[in-house]
Amino acid sequence: MIKKGFVPVILTAVLALVIAVGGVGIGLAWKTNRLDKWLPPNIKEMFGRGEKPEKEPEEEPEEDLTKDWKTYESEFYGISFKYPETYQITEQSAEGIRIGAIRLILSDQTRPGSLRIDVLLNPGGVGGACWSDISYQIATKEGKVEVLSRHTSDRAENSYCREVLGDIDRWIIFFGDTFEKSSGPICPFGESKSYCLQVMVFFEFLRDGPDYEPELRQIIETIRVTN
Repeated sequence: MIKKGFVPVILTAVLALVIAVGGVGIGLAWKTNRLDKWLPPNIKEMFGRGEKPEKEPEEEPEEDLTKDWKTYESEFYGISFKYPETYQITEQSAEGIRIGAIRLILSDQTRPGSLRIDVLLNPGGVGGACWSDISYQIATKEGKVEVLSRHTSDRAENSYCREVLGDIDRWIIFFGDTFEKSSGPICPFGESKSYCLQVMVFFEFLRDGPDYEPELRQIIETIRVTN
């Protein structure tokens, strides 16, 4: 004969066992993704369940090849640019071209190819059909120079240039632009009486020497113009 009160004890024990087994099962299932398909989205979000988007690999910043270069800066003209350490730079007046103009001559005798760069600030324009073999069109955005296009015209194939210049043994790369400025003792610019800065750069190196054009383009891209 079962004693009175024994049945509830058995039922309680069975219920506790069911809850324990069920809890273990749910716990094991929770550690996996088995329950995710049954959970509402808000519950998944609350408990951080569901598939997590894979993180895209972070792009490594490009190495700044100009970080150890020297910097030329003119507060008067509001312009600066960087150039390799091996260059020597000379600044001289270019009054013969235009009043207030200056010429910067950068040369590097340590490397083959007799590399030379002429930078004319505020020259007032240059004319002639034999300026260069390669020219760059540029634009400025927030004071930084961006190369838009590259144009070629081999002077050595131009009979007029050969007649005027004789033997053409050097590549000449040219870029020039007029930067509008809100102030500064530079050149008159339009009816608004604002000012501008005219910049003309000639890169020269031997045709049968190393190709310095990539380096010269890097120099162009370091130019900064401020008011």
